[in-house]
Amino acid sequence: MQQIAEWLEKLGMPEYIQRFTDNDIDFTILSDLTDQDLEKIGITSLGHRRKLLPFHTCDLKEAKALLNTLA
Repeated sequence: MQQIAEWLEKLGMPEYIQRFTDNDIDFTILSDLTDQDLEKIGITSLGHRRKLLPFHTCDLKEAKALLNTLA
Protein backbone atom coordinates (compact mmCIF):
# COMPACT_ATOMS: atom_id res chain seq x y z
CA MET A 1 0.00 0.00 0.00
CA GLN A 2 2.95 2.31 0.56
CA GLN A 3 3.67 2.28 -3.18
CA ILE A 4 0.13 3.39 -3.98
CA ALA A 5 0.43 6.15 -1.37
CA GLU A 6 3.68 7.40 -2.91
CA TRP A 7 2.16 7.20 -6.38
CA LEU A 8 -0.91 9.22 -5.38
CA GLU A 9 1.29 11.81 -3.67
CA LYS A 10 3.38 12.20 -6.84
CA LEU A 11 0.18 12.68 -8.82
CA GLY A 12 -0.81 15.42 -6.38
CA MET A 13 -3.77 13.43 -5.07
CA PRO A 14 -2.86 12.42 -1.52
CA GLU A 15 -6.48 12.91 -0.48
CA TYR A 16 -7.27 9.55 -2.11
CA ILE A 17 -4.70 7.45 -0.24
CA GLN A 18 -7.21 6.43 2.42
CA ARG A 19 -9.81 5.50 -0.19
CA PHE A 20 -7.35 3.20 -1.96
CA THR A 21 -6.22 1.75 1.39
CA ASP A 22 -9.79 1.19 2.63
CA ASN A 23 -10.59 -0.68 -0.57
CA ASP A 24 -7.37 -2.75 -0.64
CA ILE A 25 -6.31 -1.32 -4.00
CA ASP A 26 -2.69 -1.85 -4.89
CA PHE A 27 -0.75 -2.10 -8.14
CA THR A 28 -1.75 -5.75 -8.59
CA ILE A 29 -5.38 -4.76 -9.20
CA LEU A 30 -4.93 -1.22 -10.47
CA SER A 31 -5.22 -2.42 -14.07
CA ASP A 32 -8.70 -3.80 -13.34
CA LEU A 33 -10.15 -0.47 -12.19
CA THR A 34 -12.70 1.38 -14.26
CA ASP A 35 -14.00 4.91 -14.14
CA GLN A 36 -17.05 3.55 -12.33
CA ASP A 37 -14.86 1.80 -9.75
CA LEU A 38 -13.02 5.03 -8.99
CA GLU A 39 -16.29 6.87 -8.62
CA LYS A 40 -17.67 4.11 -6.39
CA ILE A 41 -14.76 4.44 -3.95
CA GLY A 42 -15.42 8.15 -3.68
CA ILE A 43 -13.29 9.81 -6.35
CA THR A 44 -16.04 12.11 -7.56
CA SER A 45 -13.92 14.52 -9.56
CA LEU A 46 -14.12 13.55 -13.23
CA GLY A 47 -10.80 15.29 -13.83
CA HIS A 48 -9.08 13.25 -11.15
CA ARG A 49 -10.56 10.01 -12.45
CA ARG A 50 -9.33 10.88 -15.96
CA LYS A 51 -5.85 11.55 -14.58
CA LEU A 52 -5.82 8.21 -12.77
CA LEU A 53 -7.15 6.05 -15.59
CA PRO A 54 -4.06 6.10 -17.85
CA PHE A 55 -2.21 4.37 -15.03
CA HIS A 56 -4.71 1.53 -14.70
CA THR A 57 -2.97 -0.45 -17.45
CA CYS A 58 0.48 -0.04 -15.89
CA ASP A 59 2.40 -2.25 -13.59
CA LEU A 60 4.47 -0.62 -10.84
CA LYS A 61 7.59 -0.21 -12.99
CA GLU A 62 5.63 1.33 -15.86
CA ALA A 63 3.71 3.62 -13.52
CA LYS A 64 6.93 4.93 -12.01
CA ALA A 65 8.40 5.53 -15.46
CA LEU A 66 5.26 7.36 -16.57
CA LEU A 67 5.31 9.48 -13.42
CA ASN A 68 8.90 10.47 -14.16
CA THR A 69 7.82 11.87 -17.51
CA LEU A 70 5.24 14.04 -15.74
CA ALA A 71 7.71 15.46 -13.23
